[in-house]
Order: sequence, then C-alpha cells, then structure tokens
Amino acid sequence: MKSRVYIIAVSIPICFITAFLLIICLCNPHTGVTIGNETAEDNAAPGVEATISPNNSRDDGTNSSETVKTPSLNSGLKVAYLTFDDGPSNLTPELLSTLESCNVHATFFVVGLQAKQYPDTLKQMVSDGDVIGVHSWTHKYSYIYKNTQNFLDDFDKLDDYIKQETGVAPNICRFPGGTNNTVCFSYNKNHIMKSIVPLVENMGFTYYDWNVSSGESNTNPPSKENIISSVVSQCKGKNIAVILFHDAYHQSYVDAIPEIVSELSSMGFTFDTLSPDDPPRSKLFATQFKPS
Repeated sequence: MKSRVYIIAVSIPICFITAFLLIICLCNPHTGVTIGNETAEDNAAPGVEATISPNNSRDDGTNSSETVKTPSLNSGLKVAYLTFDDGPSNLTPELLSTLESCNVHATFFVVGLQAKQYPDTLKQMVSDGDVIGVHSWTHKYSYIYKNTQNFLDDFDKLDDYIKQETGVAPNICRFPGGTNNTVCFSYNKNHIMKSIVPLVENMGFTYYDWNVSSGESNTNPPSKENIISSVVSQCKGKNIAVILFHDAYHQSYVDAIPEIVSELSSMGFTFDTLSPDDPPRSKLFATQFKPS
C-alpha cells in the first residue's frame, strides 16, 4: 500500500510540471522550430530565405510550411559571383587551381571551339564544383547575330556538347557581347536581341549579364593591381556583385583572384555560383541587361 501511495504522490507533481511547461511553450512565440541544436531563426543567415519543412529540416521550399523573407536590396547579405567568359584556355588549369586554393567556386560561360581544344577542362570544372553556362559555339558575331536560326544552331551545338562532355545539362547562359550589345545591329537591322531573349527563356535558360567588370580584356590590359582595385571599387555599395572576367587573355586576371577574394571577403561578401534561382528572381534586374 505504501508503495502505491508513493507513486501517486510523485506522478501528480510531474503532471503539473508537464502542463506548466506546455503552457510556456504555447505562449512564447519565439520558441522556434529546432534544427539540430539551434532554432530555425538562429540557423538562418541574415536576409536569407529559410524554409522549414514538416519534418523540421530545410528543403528547397516545394513542401515548406513556413518561409522567412527572401533577401531584399537592403539586406545585409552580400554575395559575389566570379564569372569567366570565352574559355577554356591554356590558363584555365591554373585558374581552377587558384579557385580551389581560395576555397571558392566560379561560373564559366564557355565557347565551344575553345572547349574542343581542352576537352578535359569542362569535366574538371564540374568535378571541382564550378558551374558551366552556355556562351557560344563560335563567338562569331557576324554568324550568330545574322538571324535567329544561326543563333539557335550555334547555341544548341554548345548546349549539346556540354551535356555530352560533362553529363550535366546547362540551364544558364550569357549572350556574346551582353544582352544590350549593339554589335548585332551590324549584322541584323531587326533588333534580333529582342527575338533571341524570349527564345532562350522559353528553352528553360536564365541569362546573366554583369554589374562589375574586371576590364582585363581591354586592348591594353590592366595590371594585376589595377584589376584588383577596379573590381573592389565597383563592388562597394553592392549586395550582389556579378563580376565579369575573361578566361582567355592575360595572366594578370589569374594572379588577381586571390587578392580579390580576400578583399571582398573582408567587405562581408560570400561567394557563390550562378543558377536560375541565384541570385533570387527579385534581384535579376541588377544583373540582366535589356536589349538595346
């Protein structure tokens, strides 16, 4: 009999304690959903969209039950995207090694005729965690901008080659000369870019231009120090920096990468690769030109 009375005496306080804790949790809106040893609020970087799925783990948002706001223009999140056009080249292996030593990844908008000269380079890019986008098979303005069929033939040839060589289907691109280029008017008077842009988007590609240029492809190429100074200066005041380099010209741009990464990191930038969803759609205006 005594043992039964003892059990009841202990059980009653436990029930009260449990009920008391439950009331506290229901009344406190800041308790949060736990991810590992942190709450969802603690685990999300400032301004980053964090989705909390029913099983308390982050996912891509397709089955999310709660969503934190996406980055805004005034968000503290600062992301730099190193992008390289016109390669690969004889300098690309050194560039890839430099990126790896800096612990950053980059986005390469490649040229097909160059890729054929360096067939293993595309595979190495993918293996390293870099991203490959479509630029042009020929990069010959007089051909690709003569008419939409020429452009699509050129585009599709490179798209197929990238898939064949890497096993990865590209989903981003950059138009030779940029979306607002005027060189196309020399070969087509019908404002061909206004036709090309929707065609490419309907094929499932997101196009990217840039809002920072290293300028190393100039006829009189700048020094490593000038490239660093120019890039860092242009990134000031930006939260999103899509930086244009060319993987085809001069040693100076390869030599400049470590210091650019160091300087931008000290300014609060992190580094990422481009994708159809990154930067977020809300920020594409900063990195997508409109046809001239």
